[in-house]
Amino acid sequence: MNTEVLIAPLRQVALFEGLAPSQLAAIAKTAERIVFKPGDTLIRDGRDAGGALIVVSGDAERLGLDGAGARIEPGSMLAEMSMFVDTEASATVVARSPVRALRLDRQAMLEQLATDPSLADYFVARISSRLKDVADELRRVDRTLGGEGAMEAEWSPVDGDAPERSVLH
Repeated sequence: MNTEVLIAPLRQVALFEGLAPSQLAAIAKTAERIVFKPGDTLIRDGRDAGGALIVVSGDAERLGLDGAGARIEPGSMLAEMSMFVDTEASATVVARSPVRALRLDRQAMLEQLATDPSLADYFVARISSRLKDVADELRRVDRTLGGEGAMEAEWSPVDGDAPERSVLH
């Protein structure tokens, strides 16, 4: 199969923006192509996915605790951190139509990171930047909800060891 066909879905994912074509090609070569039938589970809440999934085409739905679902768009990456570390999925995603996906296996990705340290540096920088953005957004929400120090919480001690006050930053 033409490598460009496998690289195209990677280019749709923000995490891969800025990678060199050779790095994208190396990732694409190890990607497993999967087709899910309607009703198949792509990932299951509480289970290790063993790698990330990129939805290439089809309709999938993230199931909420209340049974309601949220549509998963083609180009979405699921279980992203599972590419790098053992982690449990935080949701169940089910195919609603035939879904074509690429699975980026953790072991294959870790081997690529060991072979290409600049790839490891790239992902560390991207993920660190995104975590900083989340922290900045939480600070903005904190200020909006009550200004500086709004995330301070008063405790009513049940026993003598409980703190009088706790500050969350």
